[in-house]
Amino acid sequence: MFKGVLVNIWLIVLVISISQSVIGEQANCFRIVAEDSLENALKGGKAAVVDVGEGVLFELLPGQKKYFPGPEGSLQRLFVYYKGEKVKELPESFYMGYTRIEAESMTYWMIEEYTGGLHCCTVFHFFAKENVSHPLRYIGATGGSIKLPEKASGFICQDGQVYFEDTDIRFLYFHTSFGHSQLFLPRFYHITPSSLKITNSKFERKYLEDVRILDNDIKDILVSRTAKPRALITEEKDNANFTDELGQLLVKRTILYLYARKDNKAWQSLKSDVKKYYDTTKGLEQIKKEILKILKESPY
Repeated sequence: MFKGVLVNIWLIVLVISISQSVIGEQANCFRIVAEDSLENALKGGKAAVVDVGEGVLFELLPGQKKYFPGPEGSLQRLFVYYKGEKVKELPESFYMGYTRIEAESMTYWMIEEYTGGLHCCTVFHFFAKENVSHPLRYIGATGGSIKLPEKASGFICQDGQVYFEDTDIRFLYFHTSFGHSQLFLPRFYHITPSSLKITNSKFERKYLEDVRILDNDIKDILVSRTAKPRALITEEKDNANFTDELGQLLVKRTILYLYARKDNKAWQSLKSDVKKYYDTTKGLEQIKKEILKILKESPY
């Protein structure tokens, strides 16, 4: 049914042809075929159809909701079609760009969505298609990150498999404000023909390397430290924050160890350093319980 409608749409809307800049080989398990912006597709408030290759089309329409402080219709509606059939309608939002990659017999499309928040979030939507005899499938979206709304593919190759690196922001406000937070961490998604799955456990070396870098930052702080706070966090009941920068770096290191599946090292090093660098261990058990609760809420 949509095929006839789409022909009529093409006659009355602006058809955007994306120039596909061939990026070439990356690592040894995928190739970036195209990467381009969608920001200007709706200039003038008109609808647009974007051909993104292999029979896949994006139809963009002006949004129906007002985004404060943006103008009426500043939001976008995005529909994904394959061979004239609608595959997915994405949430009304801002769509910044897309990337298309090839990996063996598979082609993947990633669409970058900026949700319009002051401090976040960027969400990445993924579609997968095997050869011409298979349908296009929506395989999922990332959990939201603080990546800037600009082209940044994030695709990496690990053990012959395709992954996507994003930022885990679940601890962004963990006993700190956004402006002072350093608690953002790498998060890795395994991309397969049928799913998008968080698989941080495959990146132990990356997390341990981040720990090594963080240890140097901790040493620098200790050199310039002039006083030893009483505890890791303040004693306020409802809004207890880290008493100094060292505290959140120790917690960040703990989480990195947990993501690397070094649980004993994570808790032992945190306890040892809190004893060493603070007058008391008050708040330590609270911090541990809160970290475990957040991690339990979703995979890591």
